[in-house]
Amino acid sequence: MNIAPQILLIDSNSYFRLAKSLHPLLNNSFGSENYCILILKECDEEYSKNTGLQNKFSWVNEEEYRNNRKNILKSNNATNNAINNNIQFIKYYARDNYLNVSDVDIRYLATSLELNFILITDDNDMILVAQEFEIKVLKTLELLKLMLDCGFIKISKVKEIVDFWVYIKDKPKYFKEDCKKLFNLDY
Repeated sequence: MNIAPQILLIDSNSYFRLAKSLHPLLNNSFGSENYCILILKECDEEYSKNTGLQNKFSWVNEEEYRNNRKNILKSNNATNNAINNNIQFIKYYARDNYLNVSDVDIRYLATSLELNFILITDDNDMILVAQEFEIKVLKTLELLKLMLDCGFIKISKVKEIVDFWVYIKDKPKYFKEDCKKLFNLDY
């Protein structure tokens, strides 16, 4: 018996941190809960507008990664309308609380809220907004821990990934603390 997938909606920064090392990252089910990672089309839009991202993550435009990103979340008109309503509430909340979330960040939050998806992000302001709206969030390292616990990856893969983040100077906030807490790794 097939169980419905538990969608993990990964934001752009977390995608960039993982997609090269865990290819194909998107639409690849794992674990007994049938976890499936998806992305929004806005990831490509965000990437195309940011030369810093293009320089740091030039592999993103390689055909195999572009093809994998075709596995974007699709939704119907009613869902889109509900997401757009959520966007307004989240925008006002973020503005009133001086939280720095982009329009793309807000779309990820609104989509996760409407569809009850788990949001994967390391963006602290997004996490604060998610807490207010009771959106379940996993940091990228917590996603790696989930994958490890499910037997989808091994600890050697976790070490390889985090060593690479250290090398390219792209560590998420609370990196040292989270590595210690989740994997008992000292960085």
